[in-house]
Amino acid sequence: MGRSLRYFPLLPAAITVLVAGCSGASDGDLNLPDASPDAPAAPADGPTDAPMDLPNIRINEVAAGEAPDWVEFVNLGDVAIELAGLRILDANDATTAVPLAASGTLEPGTYLAVDIANETVGFKLGGDEEFWLYTAAGDVIDSVDWNEGDAATGKSYARQPDGTGDFVSLETQTKGAANP
Repeated sequence: MGRSLRYFPLLPAAITVLVAGCSGASDGDLNLPDASPDAPAAPADGPTDAPMDLPNIRINEVAAGEAPDWVEFVNLGDVAIELAGLRILDANDATTAVPLAASGTLEPGTYLAVDIANETVGFKLGGDEEFWLYTAAGDVIDSVDWNEGDAATGKSYARQPDGTGDFVSLETQTKGAANP
């Protein structure tokens, strides 16, 4: 199996992302999850028991059709969350699990907006899409599934109430801040 490694800037604070692309079969080092919309669970070759304490980070807002697309995360917990080891994946590119960041933390109550583009993470979001956040072991932390028009250009698909509610379409994006 061939593997190519590239570094792309992710955040202005010198956090970088390592993109690992695989050709063909799954890669045990990446713990690639099953990206089926009916089964966003741990991979068959990964852990079968979810850990007792998953990081308290959630997908909070999605903007597809932007230049670049972006996904916002929020730390709902009382402790900082180490970002290294967390992975992101979209359904349209199920063979590429991308580390969220090589290093850094997300402090309690803060937001992290991540640009999603071929140039930064190796994929982009579609109008009718799914997106997952996983642990390095392949355990699902959070996911979101939206339909065409839910996250239209200039709008977003976000949780209401902020961080904990169901996803709804917002007329105004709130990138990096609380949802109304």
